[in-house]
Amino acid sequence: MTKDLQLVSPFPREHHVTLWAWMREFPSSNLDDYGPKNAEELGKSLTTKQQAGEKVYLVVYRGRPVGAIGYARVSTTEGVFRGVCFAKEVHGSGVAFEAVRMVLVRAFRDGVGIVLAYAFADNIRIRKFLRKFGAIRKLAPGLPSSMRGGKVVQTAVYGIRANDFLRAMQRLEVRGGSSIESEAIRGAA
Repeated sequence: MTKDLQLVSPFPREHHVTLWAWMREFPSSNLDDYGPKNAEELGKSLTTKQQAGEKVYLVVYRGRPVGAIGYARVSTTEGVFRGVCFAKEVHGSGVAFEAVRMVLVRAFRDGVGIVLAYAFADNIRIRKFLRKFGAIRKLAPGLPSSMRGGKVVQTAVYGIRANDFLRAMQRLEVRGGSSIESEAIRGAA
C-alpha cells in the first residue's frame, strides 16, 4: 500500500473545499463551535498554520486525494497531531492507518519521543484508531473543553511514545502484518 500512498505538503489550496467536505462527513468528530464555519475559513486557518511551520499533508491514494493530516513539532522531544481527517470512503481500508504510520515514522526519525493527539473525549473511533499505534489516553485534570452545538464537550489527549509505537508495530508483524510494519520498526528505532 505504501507505494500507492503519498503525503503532499504544503496542503494544496485547491483541496480546501474537499477537506471541508470530509470534515462534514463526521461533524461531531471534527467540528466545534470555535473552528472554521466554511471552506474559506478552513483555508485561511490552514494557510496560517503552515506559515507558522505546521506540516499539513494531503494524503493521496492511487492518485486521488483521500485525507489530511496536520502535524507540528512543538519542542525538541514532542510533536502534536493537529488534525487527522479522511474521506468516509477509505475508512476501514487501512489507508488512514498507513498514512498516519508514515507521519509517525517521520516524527520519531526526527527525534521526537512522543506525539500527542487531542480529540473530543466522546470520539470512540479515534480512540480505537490511536491505540493501534500504542497510544495511551492521558487523563489530566484541567484539559481544555470545547463547545459543540452550544454544549460543553470534553477533550482527551492521547500520547504515542516512540517505544510504544515500535511495540505496537511489532505486535502487528507477529499477527501477520506486512513488511511495511518491519520498515517502520527499523526506520524509527
